[in-house]
Amino acid sequence: MGLFVLDMATPKRQSVPFKGKKKVKRLYRAAERDSMVGGVCAGIAEYFEVDPTLIRIGWIVMTMLSFGVGVFGYLIGWIIMPRK
Repeated sequence: MGLFVLDMATPKRQSVPFKGKKKVKRLYRAAERDSMVGGVCAGIAEYFEVDPTLIRIGWIVMTMLSFGVGVFGYLIGWIIMPRK
């Protein structure tokens, strides 16, 4: 009985038809004018809409703290991520 009363008290949502196309975000390496080495950090920064310098600094710190694992991650990103 309690669930029935709770169900009656909650407002029901009405579905609204979707109009227009949904913008799909894709992860690309940045163009040559925005990149320093391979464009991986600039592409990640563009995807998350932040300054590329922050991503680059974070990548350097991660690489130093992980004894160079960030270098392999960068190379993998360089190979996998398509050029915009």
